[in-house]
Amino acid sequence: MQGLDSTARSVLTWQLVLSVLVAALFFLEGKEKALASLAGSAIAIVPTALTYLRARQALAGVGVRDPQQYVRMLNRAQFAKYGMTTLLFALVMSRSAEHFIAIMAGFTAGLAAYWVVIGSATK
Repeated sequence: MQGLDSTARSVLTWQLVLSVLVAALFFLEGKEKALASLAGSAIAIVPTALTYLRARQALAGVGVRDPQQYVRMLNRAQFAKYGMTTLLFALVMSRSAEHFIAIMAGFTAGLAAYWVVIGSATK
């Protein structure tokens, strides 16, 4: 579980760092765009954090005893992550569609951080 915790902390830290940097860039164009960028980042960060918590619970609960059950729980957590991402996108876009570029930049920063850290952790 230590590897999971370490990787998750790295992912979330980098997602937050890149999100703040992107928001700072958009702040130069106005507070609303910076907030839209942060909302876009939240679309990537919140589901990642919740998936990590569910994976940790699954590993602590059944992961060692029943690997098949653990995989099923991880699959459910991943499916929930996709659903939450979709719902968050719908919510944010319904309220701030005029800031589409800022939202997507924030989301892309969060997603890029996720894949870079995950990619480097598997080497």
